[in-house]
Amino acid sequence: MKRDKWLYSLLAVGSFFFTPKGLTWDMGLPKFYYASVLLALIFIFEALNILRNKKNLSIHVYFLFPMAFGVYAIVSTFFIDIPEVFFSSLGFAITLLIFISFSLLISKKDIPSILWFLQWVVFSGAVIAIDALVSFYTGKSFLWGNVFNNTMSRGNISSLIGNVNFTTDLMGMLIPFTIFLAVVKRKLWKHDRLRKITFSVFFTLFLSVVMAGQTRGVYLALLGALILSIIGIALARLKGVQITKASHLPTLMFIVAITLLLVIGYSTDSPLTRGTFQITERIGNISGDKTSIDVRMLQWKAAIEQWNSKKLTGTGFGTYKFYSTENMARVVSVEPKYMYVNGLLSIRTHDEFLQMLAETGILGVCLIALSLLGFAWYFFRNLFAQSEPEKLLLFLASTAAFVVILLHSVVSFPGHLMPNALIAVFAVGVATSEQLRGFKPWSVVVQKKFVRTIAVLLMLLVPLGGTVLMSRNYFSEAYFTKGYLEKLKFDAASAAIPDLRNTIGKIKVDLSNIENAQENFSSLATDTYIDLNLPVYKSRYPHAPEAFLVSILHENRIETVKNIKQKLTGNLKKVANSLMNAQNQGNTAFYNALYYLEGALTFEDHSGLPKTYLALLMSTGAWTEDLNLRLFNLPDPMKQLNDFFNGINGYNEKIDVSSPRPLIKPLLSREKRHLPLKELPDLIKAASQEASLTTILKELDMSLLFDYQANFDSLDMAIASFQIVPDPKVFRFAVNQLFYAFSKSESVLEELDKLEKYLDSSSQASLENLKNRIANISNDYRWQFEYLYDTAIALNPGGWNINPDWENIYSDYIQQLLLTYGDQAIDKCIEIAKKEISACEVMKETHWGIPDDSFNTLYTFANSLNASELKTKIMTLYEPAYIWNKMQAESFYNEKITTLEEGSDAHQRYLDVLERMKAFVDEYESRK
Repeated sequence: MKRDKWLYSLLAVGSFFFTPKGLTWDMGLPKFYYASVLLALIFIFEALNILRNKKNLSIHVYFLFPMAFGVYAIVSTFFIDIPEVFFSSLGFAITLLIFISFSLLISKKDIPSILWFLQWVVFSGAVIAIDALVSFYTGKSFLWGNVFNNTMSRGNISSLIGNVNFTTDLMGMLIPFTIFLAVVKRKLWKHDRLRKITFSVFFTLFLSVVMAGQTRGVYLALLGALILSIIGIALARLKGVQITKASHLPTLMFIVAITLLLVIGYSTDSPLTRGTFQITERIGNISGDKTSIDVRMLQWKAAIEQWNSKKLTGTGFGTYKFYSTENMARVVSVEPKYMYVNGLLSIRTHDEFLQMLAETGILGVCLIALSLLGFAWYFFRNLFAQSEPEKLLLFLASTAAFVVILLHSVVSFPGHLMPNALIAVFAVGVATSEQLRGFKPWSVVVQKKFVRTIAVLLMLLVPLGGTVLMSRNYFSEAYFTKGYLEKLKFDAASAAIPDLRNTIGKIKVDLSNIENAQENFSSLATDTYIDLNLPVYKSRYPHAPEAFLVSILHENRIETVKNIKQKLTGNLKKVANSLMNAQNQGNTAFYNALYYLEGALTFEDHSGLPKTYLALLMSTGAWTEDLNLRLFNLPDPMKQLNDFFNGINGYNEKIDVSSPRPLIKPLLSREKRHLPLKELPDLIKAASQEASLTTILKELDMSLLFDYQANFDSLDMAIASFQIVPDPKVFRFAVNQLFYAFSKSESVLEELDKLEKYLDSSSQASLENLKNRIANISNDYRWQFEYLYDTAIALNPGGWNINPDWENIYSDYIQQLLLTYGDQAIDKCIEIAKKEISACEVMKETHWGIPDDSFNTLYTFANSLNASELKTKIMTLYEPAYIWNKMQAESFYNEKITTLEEGSDAHQRYLDVLERMKAFVDEYESRK
């Protein structure tokens, strides 16, 4: 039917290109959402067609296990112990079942319908291939609009797929299909010679992307697919079927020749590589790429750790990313050699099968294994049963396409990206097509009307339910992305404002100085100006009277001062306008960010990022300023006070964690919210009996009090984000909020003292209780403070040392302990220093092992106490680090820096590291 053709065409094209810029964080999610909508429509029409024509439903034996796995993926989501992500995971699980069902649907289509959809897929892939090659050779993407720093970089080959590895995987899957479309003798187009030329060109594009992308997993996957195809052709030949008879041999020979030319061209110094790389070197370095191997090994071991927690059932489909940070930390604690590749959030395992083991357990993996065994049985069974060469040719092409993603999935996760996942199930559907099958398999046939009606209802309801859940995921992602971009705008405006204010201050000083002829403008004082310039004028105009020259100089001075004032005033106006614009842009971006981030949480939170960025916004001055504006401009200020200091800030539902995971339970064991000033509104209300509320609010530094509670609200929102994904950097942010609150406690006590004169005796007792709590808050929350820091370090003990925006966690921890608790924290500080030295000892083997400023902080503190024994202990503790840094500093430049391109970011980064290394050595030696 024409309608079906266009639905399938829209499905194919949208699965490649539906990636609205500015509305996506993950390029795969919008396409999965789009596909879920189109597939829901397709299944609705199929269901109505079954009802209308009273068709029997049938499913062949080799589809039973894949369908069972899809159903079990849905069931497994009910084992998830993080309730906040249940619907997100359920949506993806239902989508998996729909994709598998789509494969079954394709298997029942006729060959012309299959070839129609296939050609749309290949044409869409050709557009992606052109964009990828243009990006690779020019550094500019015409589809996404990216401008890359370098040309000839494999990272440029991302296009709309999201990553070079998945772009090359896509091309690898399209290659077998494209070969079929180019060489098959069947007439597909009116001008069939044009068809052969077109698809031969597309093949060239696809293979060029694979070669330029240098994805070793795809190279090996294509090799495996080629070997399987050769085996298939050979087995068919043994049976007496010559598959080559269905092929146009000149076109086939042309494709073989192009393949050889491209392989040679990308393996040598040629115009294709321009001397920047050779694929033979890339392939030959597989075993030598230690970082790539260790990254995967760490993630694989983390997946096994996750599986160990629920071996039979798994932790639930789509849950790896929620546990990976903790599990990688557990692996590193046992095998520290992986420390250097730890620290970054891992949302997928780089092995689809291990990820499924972790998420669906033994039950899920057994169903996958049975599905693959069934497909293998079908492959060989059909090879010997099918006698038509053309059908065998399409059968081998679709099988080869599926084998590419299957083999690549052993070392990556292409099935998590679109359109790779869709093409994979399409390939299975084509390979198992009833029209390509040469035998009659056993099937389950649904004939009873009631059962058929139930099945049709499921065909209607399940896809619709999946679409609704995926829409939640997608719109949450879209709202978060908008909020994230607005947060960046807010940060940019906030960063510009202090400089603009400083510039305004300098201009005002200059205006004052020129008015009074001071500082830089002292030469413009009347007498000074005339004294400086009169000799020049006398020598230039010797016949003019001196009085006349003085009068001219006097006028010149006035004009000069006027011009400078005009220039300064003009500059002041421009800068003031820029400041006003920055403030307006900052305010707009701030409220937009709040709106979009809250919107993201309204739909779903499957990443923890909306809560993280809300926590960041709560820690800003704009948040406090907004609270002040509401307090003094809304009609009921007491309600504003009651709400805010009692945790009702518009986001309290988002902060609430109903069933905390073990990692954050200690933080919520005593109280779910940190509300140290919850009695303050009642005290202010009591004080307002003696003085007006306005007087009290103006006397109190409400900005300080709001800011104090905001630190705790930001902390609580960050803790809520840990429920989804415990990011080590967010742990560090959270503990800093706690430290900032500690440091403000004395100032808060001073503000509370201002209330005493307005209170009666009973209220004064309440005030004293509140003051005691604030005075002891650093002691009461010390265990939380240490828990947050210790957890951040446990999750990533060594990565802090090598990432430029993560450094100094150990020294910050030690310094904040000493500032807050003094010599009572010495033992804890020594414990932290030992952890740092242990981490540095491991990290020096792959990067460097330079302690933070912790050595200097500890020694300076010990020196201030005149604690000679403590100083000796610190020197002894850091001596091994001094020895290895001194040795490494001598060879670091030649071994690490000379190989880097001079002037590059990496070159400067390593020069900075060398300076840090030398500084630590010099610091240690100065203390001897």
